[in-house]
Formats: sequence, structure tokens, C-alpha cells
Amino acid sequence: MSPPGFVLGDWPKKKKDLCDLSGQSGLKGMCSAVYRGAPVNPDLIVRMYKWTQPRFSTNDTEFFEKVKVFLGCDPLTKASRLIECSHQEWRKLMSAQRRRELLQRGRTNVAQFFIDLEDHPSKPEALWIRDRAVNSQFAYLSRASVDGWHTLITYGENYSLYEDCEDVLKKFLNSDSKWKALVKSGKIGSIVILGAGAESKDREILNNLCNKDYFSTDGHLKYVVFDNSFFMLTDTYAELEKFIVGRGCQGKIEPVACVCNFLNLKRWEDELRPHNDDQVAVFFVLGGTIGNLNERLLLESIGEVARPGDLLIIGNDFIRGSDLEVCKKSLLEIYDRDDTRDFVLAAVQKLLDSENISRDDAERRALVDVQVNTTSELPSAFATHLPGTLAPVFRLTVPIKGVRLALAVAKKFTEDALTAACQTQYFKHCGVHRLEKKETLEKKGAADNPTPYEYHVFERQEPGAMN
Repeated sequence: MSPPGFVLGDWPKKKKDLCDLSGQSGLKGMCSAVYRGAPVNPDLIVRMYKWTQPRFSTNDTEFFEKVKVFLGCDPLTKASRLIECSHQEWRKLMSAQRRRELLQRGRTNVAQFFIDLEDHPSKPEALWIRDRAVNSQFAYLSRASVDGWHTLITYGENYSLYEDCEDVLKKFLNSDSKWKALVKSGKIGSIVILGAGAESKDREILNNLCNKDYFSTDGHLKYVVFDNSFFMLTDTYAELEKFIVGRGCQGKIEPVACVCNFLNLKRWEDELRPHNDDQVAVFFVLGGTIGNLNERLLLESIGEVARPGDLLIIGNDFIRGSDLEVCKKSLLEIYDRDDTRDFVLAAVQKLLDSENISRDDAERRALVDVQVNTTSELPSAFATHLPGTLAPVFRLTVPIKGVRLALAVAKKFTEDALTAACQTQYFKHCGVHRLEKKETLEKKGAADNPTPYEYHVFERQEPGAMN
């Protein structure tokens, strides 16, 4: 009776590396290269077809002894380790020369596009009715809802959030000391965007690197974008592809798109981490994304994959004014508008149609009530653990399936509350960027803005280094 063998880890990714390094697409050609032309037992190739099964065990240590030599591993490396290790460790075990070869082979403008629908509900509307609230993670799954987003940021006459975010992004890229030091050192190995649909911001980030000759030598960057919406990501990728080709960055920028739940980033650690251990990742949570989600779960998700030296950039409106009513009024001026109503209604069009509610745009807009809630007033589905939060909440005034739905939330935090939350994941606050009074005067109509849009910069620390 044969021994149980070793559990085979990440074989599809390991197999791709072996095929890429051997220049072969099939198992037979790849095995021949690994065996340096020596005869290969046909039974080995037959067994390999089963290796894609989850947690498959194998006793084929002879093959992996050959792999060890082929990859240029340390002679002391055990074949069993190559069998059982993750793909990330596999890359570390191979020689630096082999890693460089893989990088060169992978440097094209063809994106890696991953789709993981494991956490996607087949009928999100049923969950919304159950929870009495639309879960924003699954509010943009349809083409119509994504088109509504693009309409809002392109034609929304007084929806200033997107424009403010882009303006502050430019300021951050040109003035933040942490970012500039990383660019100068060439240590940015991956940029991770949590929430797609902001192609102009993607271009700003990449343009900043291109204009500073980041890719002039051997610079290589993973640009990883996460979103639950397939359509948001395909729109973003189309623009990224145009940029990469237009700037001649094929082979320098490696776009990676992940249609998945980014509240579980641990599952995607290999895809989002830099290829080299001495490089860092920079995480961007822009727009108002953090205010649309469960911020505790989001920060924990980032904390699970971040390492010391990584940066976390969070953009949102922040509560600066001391007068609660003034702050509420400021937020209502931004959100209590027809174009934002159209946007939040896009996700529930089918539900409204099923109730035979008038399809007239004006009549549907009139069904949406907008109020700014404090922490204690928020619907349970949108609850926050951060004190001092204010949040515009969109609610339907008519029942659907007997339930009055909360359609959307846009939570706004104080700096102290967000800083304390980030510290639980060992992120230290390093700076803040906002438009100055003279820059906001013309746009806001007043020199003082009680709820300004800001970028907050955090750096991941060693746990023992936190104060």
C-alpha cells in the first residue's frame, strides 16, 4: 500500500510557471524540458491531469526533484516542500534568475482577469428585502446601474465628490512625502485599487509614475483593481489598456482585475502582493468607498494582507465642523439632488417595475427621501462602530414586497475615529491632504467647508512599533 503522499498546493499556478519557463503549453513538452530531454514516464503525465483537484495528494517526489533543479532552487530544498508550498513560497524558492525570466515573459498588456462569484448572491434583491437595505457591494451588478454611475460622475452638475477626489488625488501624488520617497526608491511593486469605476483616477496615478520615469529602466508594477461588478471592471480595464499602449508601457505595467468580494482579500494575496519581497504595496480606497461598506470588515481585510512599509490611502468627506446642523446641511447640499436619486434608483429598477410603480423619472425620484443620520440613527444594515459619524441615507417612501428599503448610505467620519480604527490593523496615520480654503472658495461658495473631501495616508507598522 502506497503512503498517503503530500498535499499538492496551487498546482495550476505552479504548472503555468513551469510551462512559461519551458516555453511549452502542454504537459508533455513541459515535462520533457524539466527532465532535460530524458525519457518521461507516460504514467506521470496521466497522473498530472488529476492534480488540479483541490487538496490532491501525490507521491511524485522524483518529478519535483527534477523541478528543483529546473527552477534553480537551493540544493537543500526538499521536493516535498515544492509539492506542498503555496505559489507565493514557490516563487521565493526558485532562483532570482528564474523569477526574472517569469517577469519578462509576463510583461504584456494583457490583463489577468479573475472572476470569483463564490460570495455573490444569485438573487441579491431577496437579501435586500430581508435586510431592508440595498447592499452596495452588489448594487452595481447590472449594466444599467454601472451606466448610472458613469452618468452621475460625468453629467452630475453639482455632484462634487468625484471632482474633489480627483483634485485631492493630484495634490497627494505631487506633494506627499511618503509617496514621493517610494517613487524615488522604485520600491512600489503593486498598486491595489479597492473599488473600480474611476478610470480618470487610475490614469492620474499611472501618469504620475510615468512622468517621474518610474518605468525607464527595469521598473515593473502590478496594477490590481478589485470590484464586485464585472461591468465596472471591464470598463476600467478598457481604459487601462488604452493607457498602457498609449504610453508605451507594455511589459512594464501588469494589470490585474479581480471580480470578487474585496472584504476577503486574503484569498487574493498572491495576486495583489508585489513579485519581489523588498517592494511594497500601496492600497487606495478612494471616492467614498469606505463610507458605503462595513468599514471594520474592510480594514480587517486589508490588514490581513498588508505588510510593514505598505501604504493605505483613504479618501472620503470628513467631519470637521463642530456644529452638527451645519455639517448636515453641507452634506445635504451634495447628496439631496435628482442626479444622485437617479443613481441609487438604478439598482432597484427591476423591483420597482415588479410593483408596477410608474416608470416616469420624476415620479420615481419623488419616492426617494434623503436624510443625514447620526451614528445612532443609521439603519442596522448600515451600522458603524465609529463614533461621530454622519451619513446621508437614501430611503424609499413606498414599500416593495411590504418593505421600505434603505437604498444607499454614504458614511462620513472624523479623523480621530478613522485613525483609531486603522491603528487596530497597525496602520499609523502619516498625513492628510485636502483642498485649501482658496481652492474651495469658488467651488463651494464659502471659504470654510465643514465636510471637506480629504485623503488620509497611513503606513503599515510592525505590531511592536505602534505607540
